[in-house]
Amino acid sequence: MERLVAKAYNVQISESNIAYLRGMIRTSAFHEAGHVVAKMFLGLEPSHVSRVSIVPNKETNGRVSVERIMDKKMVNRLPPELKRMTVMKLLIDYLAGRGVEFRLALEKRDKDYGILDPDTEDWDTEGSDLFEANRVAELIVRPYRPARRVLKQAEKWTLEMLDIPVVWRTVETLADVLTKDGSIESNKAISGYCENIFCIGISLPKWKRRLCVGVRTL
Repeated sequence: MERLVAKAYNVQISESNIAYLRGMIRTSAFHEAGHVVAKMFLGLEPSHVSRVSIVPNKETNGRVSVERIMDKKMVNRLPPELKRMTVMKLLIDYLAGRGVEFRLALEKRDKDYGILDPDTEDWDTEGSDLFEANRVAELIVRPYRPARRVLKQAEKWTLEMLDIPVVWRTVETLADVLTKDGSIESNKAISGYCENIFCIGISLPKWKRRLCVGVRTL
């Protein structure tokens, strides 16, 4: 992986930069693993997750490829309670990568890092996780519930999801595979690594009460 990352950034591997490259790879692997785990945990169209990669390209250091992405127009057509549930799932997904990085930062006792860091430029960077999260949060704002409150609730739930032992173990497993291989190339393989958390976010009583309030289920 070091060679692939170095090639992507057109740099030579040396003693002076190998630690930096490995740190970048580890961070990217955990970040993308967080997004995958959120989708699988929440049942957020898990069968459409087709690939995850941390091999850098011109746009990003890593990415999760999804065959069908739920867009703003689709979400807006949903009934109110189903719309709320879907938005909260999307927000947890958007925040999951940063949530994983937050946990890693805590290991180093880095107190300056936060998921909803007000000073990061990502809020204004179109396509970034925070830009998209803020955009989606606006879909369920109310006079008494502005976007920042919606985001704070999603932040809290994201961290609680990652605190579930089986969820964090799955993040670590995926990150280890990505660090070694660079990518996971099929939904079957991704689902296999995530089988212990598959859709449990909509079956665990606490999470079902959170996400499915007012939603009719069979």
